[in-house]
This record gives sequence, C-alpha cells and structure tokens, in this order.
Amino acid sequence: MAEKKLGKFASLFIKEVDSSEVSKSVKKQEVVEEVEQRPKASNMKFAPVTLDEPVSKGAVVGVIDNDIYDKLAQAISDNDLDGEDYLEFKNSIKKLLNYGMTEEKLYNAAFDVLNSLTYEKLCSSLDHYIGVVEQQKDNFKSALSENFETQVGSKQKAIENINVRKEEAKQKIEELQNSIVELTEQENALSGEMQETQHKLKVTEANFIVTSEKLIEQLSQDKIKIEKHLLAKAKK
Repeated sequence: MAEKKLGKFASLFIKEVDSSEVSKSVKKQEVVEEVEQRPKASNMKFAPVTLDEPVSKGAVVGVIDNDIYDKLAQAISDNDLDGEDYLEFKNSIKKLLNYGMTEEKLYNAAFDVLNSLTYEKLCSSLDHYIGVVEQQKDNFKSALSENFETQVGSKQKAIENINVRKEEAKQKIEELQNSIVELTEQENALSGEMQETQHKLKVTEANFIVTSEKLIEQLSQDKIKIEKHLLAKAKK
C-alpha cells in the first residue's frame, strides 16, 4: 500500500498552472524519466484551498477550514487503496504541470507513466475516495447532533431550572431579594455560554459542510476530466 502520509493527498490539490504561461516543452520519454525519478508520494506541506466568497449555510456563513480539510485528507490517506490509483495519478499530474502541456496531453502523460494503472481502477478509486469523504460527512453529522444535545441541551435545562427558582424567589421578594439578583446573574452567564456554544457548533457545521463539498467538487471535476480525456483509452 502506498505511504499513508497526509501530504500524499492534501498537497496534490494545488493550483494548476495555465499551460499557456509555460513555454518549456519536453518529449514523452523525458517526462517518463522525470516522473519515475521522483517519489510516488508527496511529502509537501498541506496546500490550503480557498473559496472566492463565503458560502451561507443557514444562520451562519461557512468558509474553507484548513483543519477540517486536513482531517478529510487524512481520512483519504488512511483509506488509500493498494497499488497505483487516483492518488498516484494526481501526483503524476502535479509533477508534470510545468512542462507546458495541454490538459489533454497532461492527463494522458500522467496516465501513461503509471504502468499498472487502468482506466477502470482510476475511476473506481476516485469513486472510493469520494465515498470516504461522504462517510466522513455522515459521521460528522451524527457527532454534531450528539454535541448539540450534550452541550446545548444541558445549559437549556439549567436555565429552565433557574427560571423556576426565580419565580419562587419573587414570591418572597422582600426576604430573597439578594437571592434573585444572584440567580439572575447566573442565568445571564449561562445564556451567554449557551449562545456562544450554539454559534461555535453552527460555524463548525457550516465550515465542515462547505469544506467537504469543495473537496468533493474537486474530486468530481477530476473524474469528469478523466472520463473526458481517458475514456477512449479504456475502450481500446
């Protein structure tokens, strides 16, 4: 199985250079030698992804969260399939970006240097990694629901109990004035904590959804390009 390092996957999604801006050209044999001389797995530091604009997910606005992206990338690395697959193909593309090839030639060259990779394995492995991210989304939603119940529900119940005690204190206003003031302060503090907790959880939810959807979009776009440029090769 390929080396399971976070950088192996996360560093693959870098900004692809416009081939029209690169003037250097090479023969196919030189491309093959260049790729074969380099490690299959990238050890580069994680390259963050960005959105042009924040995406609204309900009451809060989600943005790309690099920590979440790191965890999703790690999940993909942890589920790396045996042999050459989409990850090695993506790594090959990254190594060939500066050779000034068109997208079609780039995809074909990256595919050709991977001797044991078939079109079917490339597409199926990409579907596999999309499924990994989808599973992470499902797991996150389940964990988020539990966190809301634990972190928000308990504070809400505490506030409700305080309100009951406030009503009892008001009946004895003269004797319990000091007690009412103290309980009111506790209520305000808990309300603030509850609102802050709700907001943080909602922000985390929005960031996770936006980040995972962006990653799935990247994977899906690669699949479209693979089908566009390599389908004919698979039918031969």
